[in-house]
Amino acid sequence: MRAFVHPKDGRPYELPVRDISAGGIFLLTASAVCQVGDVIDLELAEPDTAGGFLVKAEAVRAVMVPEKDDQLGIGFQFVDLRPEQQEALRKFVGGLLDKNGGARRAYPRVSHRVAVQCTAVKEVRAILRDISIGGARLFVEVPLAVGERIALELQRDRGAPLRLIGQVVSTYWAKPEEPYDQAGVQFIDLTDASRSELRAYLGNLLDH
Repeated sequence: MRAFVHPKDGRPYELPVRDISAGGIFLLTASAVCQVGDVIDLELAEPDTAGGFLVKAEAVRAVMVPEKDDQLGIGFQFVDLRPEQQEALRKFVGGLLDKNGGARRAYPRVSHRVAVQCTAVKEVRAILRDISIGGARLFVEVPLAVGERIALELQRDRGAPLRLIGQVVSTYWAKPEEPYDQAGVQFIDLTDASRSELRAYLGNLLDH
């Protein structure tokens, strides 16, 4: 699914979703897009739909990365829901739970943190927006240039991380109030072994 923050001034922007229930949602963001106690407008949408529906959400907790000073994300509680919104949200969450990604999607959409090594800077923190056998789209905290080669390390449940080389083929540069830029990456120099490992990685995501 996708979630867009609708600020009072400015255009909506997307944040990665870690999890959702009928009562609330957790969004990954290293920036303080709001303070605990603030109520914001959120638009919730399925990945391939043109639009979603709006709800009000109150920030109830800011979560830090364990043993670091970095913020991991913000937990929100849905508030002031009208009966029709409650029903729409119930159906929305139920529909997400009923879907088996492997049966309905060719490629999984996930919000996982990944390590990205770039030629221009030492390290970039990134979150996967979606991934396929051909490439990935990333939320990144610093802008990447088209044509730049990067290395991605994808954490796996078992064994060493899967390391892939990619080239940036498209970018979306966020406005100052938006916490993430976005970059489209095409995988390059895939060996038969790394392509096989990537297929297994995607299959594991689709099975969950």
